[in-house]
Amino acid sequence: MTVTVHIPETLREEAAAISAGAAYALKTLALQLAENPRLGNRLGRLGLYQAVIDHEAFDDCPELTIVYAYGPPLTALDFVDIRALEARTPLHAPRPAPAPVHLADPRTGEQAAGAVRAAFADITSWLTRNAPATHHSLLPPVADTHLDDLKADLGVRIPAELDVLWSQCSGQRDEPGTGFLPEHGWALMPLNSVREVYRRQMAWQAEHTGEAPLWKPSWVPFASWTATDTSYGLYLDAETGEIGSWDKTAARTPQARTLAMFLEETADRLSRPTRSPGAQPRVEDGVLIWGDPLGT
Repeated sequence: MTVTVHIPETLREEAAAISAGAAYALKTLALQLAENPRLGNRLGRLGLYQAVIDHEAFDDCPELTIVYAYGPPLTALDFVDIRALEARTPLHAPRPAPAPVHLADPRTGEQAAGAVRAAFADITSWLTRNAPATHHSLLPPVADTHLDDLKADLGVRIPAELDVLWSQCSGQRDEPGTGFLPEHGWALMPLNSVREVYRRQMAWQAEHTGEAPLWKPSWVPFASWTATDTSYGLYLDAETGEIGSWDKTAARTPQARTLAMFLEETADRLSRPTRSPGAQPRVEDGVLIWGDPLGT
């Protein structure tokens, strides 16, 4: 079945402004999506997908990330709507980093918080049945007073989705290999680590005033490489609701998805691994491990 692919004029102009190669790559992807609308990687359960175009695939074209919607509830079953485009690498000479792709979750804050609650319940149910050691590493819900203390220390509004997540689990114990979030097996950070990382990153930003933002006050960390190794991790932007990642080289990478989408995707990949692209889940001695599609 061939579907209709819509490219907003603003995105055509944005691609053309990047380069002629980027404009051509966008048109080529549209033709491919007309034949295979599930070509990209799915983002959560709402019918949002992300496709990445390699910079070597087209002349005069940087690496591109393209986000599109396909199927209910966002579009008709035979309709693809391309929503966002971002150049992930410089085309030639270094240039200012492009603005992050802000992908709004079409649900209200209350609906998104409910989606976090439901998706996390699905995840913990799966862990209980299949990976008890990983489930055992989950810390109990945070008390309201402790969460209030964290908000006061950070001085930033905590997104409702994180409120809901921490009301069910306040992080993970420092036990080897128990991170449960793809792709790397990210661990939920205990609240003390959240506080320490936020302070460290804000202090680093203060030392580099006038440079490109290394850490914004609205970025709230919630997951890291392990419960104690916080050189890499994930944050939630309280202003946009968008997840991003950081690493020890100071790279900051928005991921064009919300916390609700991320947890829904995790639940889907646990329950239907063969139908999901990317790292595949497996269990060894009761511990959930995310590996490549071949299980290595």
